[in-house]
Amino acid sequence: MLGRLMKYEFKSTYREFLGIYCALIISTLLTWMVDLPQLEVVGYIASICVFAVIVAAIVIMLMSILGAFNKRVYGREGYLNMTLPATVHQQVLARLFVSVIWCLITIIVMILSFLLLLQIHGGIFTQEILLPQVTDLLKALWENNVILTIILLIGCGLASIFGMVLSLYSASAVAHLPFCRRWKVLAGIGTLFVFAIVESRILWLIAYASTGWVEDIGQRFSNGVPTEMVPEYVGYINLAIGVFLLLAVVFAVAKYFLTTYLLSRHMELE
Repeated sequence: MLGRLMKYEFKSTYREFLGIYCALIISTLLTWMVDLPQLEVVGYIASICVFAVIVAAIVIMLMSILGAFNKRVYGREGYLNMTLPATVHQQVLARLFVSVIWCLITIIVMILSFLLLLQIHGGIFTQEILLPQVTDLLKALWENNVILTIILLIGCGLASIFGMVLSLYSASAVAHLPFCRRWKVLAGIGTLFVFAIVESRILWLIAYASTGWVEDIGQRFSNGVPTEMVPEYVGYINLAIGVFLLLAVVFAVAKYFLTTYLLSRHMELE
C-alpha cells in the first residue's frame, strides 16, 4: 500500500516540481546564450537572475511540499485519501518519502545549474583530470578517515531534509487543530519557531557541556596538525558530526510521531 500511495503522490506533484526544474535549466542556459564579449554585462545580470531563481526554487519547493500536504490531507482530497485502507503511518511516510525525493532532485538540479554557471564563466572543467590522480585522492581520503566524514555529512544532510519536511508537516497538523482554526498561519509559524528554539537550545547545551573537551583538543593541535595525527584529528571531527547526525535523527523522529499522533487523534477534515 505504501508503494501505491507514493506512486499516486508522484503523479499528483510532479507538475509543480517540473516547473521549478525547467525554470532553473532555462535561466542557466540563458546565461550561456548571452555569454558574449559584447554582452558581458547582460551575462552577469543573467547570472544574478540564476541565483534569484535558485532562491525562488527553494521557497517554491517548500511551499509546494506544504501545500500538497494540506491539500491531500485536510482538503477535499483528504476525504478520499484518509479513508483508504492505509494506516496514518503509511499516509505520512508516503508523502514524506516523495517530498524528500523531490528535495534531493531539486538540490541536484541546483548543483548542476551552479556548476554549469561556473563552467560558462570560469571554465572549471577545462583541466584534464587523470585516473591516477583520482585514485591517489581516494586513497588519501580513506587513510585519513575522510571517507567516513563524507558519509556522515551526507547522513546529516538527509536527516536535515527529513527533519525540514517533518517540521512543515507538524506545523500544518498543529495549525489544523480545532482550537487553532482561526489562527492557522500564526499557529503554523509559531510551531516552526518553537521547533527552532528547542533545537537551538539543545545544541547550545551540548556545545556548552563539551566546551572543556573542545578546548583540550584545540590546545593539542594549536600548532597545527602533524601528518601522522591527521587520522586522529579527523576522528574528532567525525565524532562531532556523528553527534549532530544523532540529534538530527532524534528531532526528525520526534516530529514524525507528533505529526502521526495529531493526525490519528485530532484530525478534522475541512
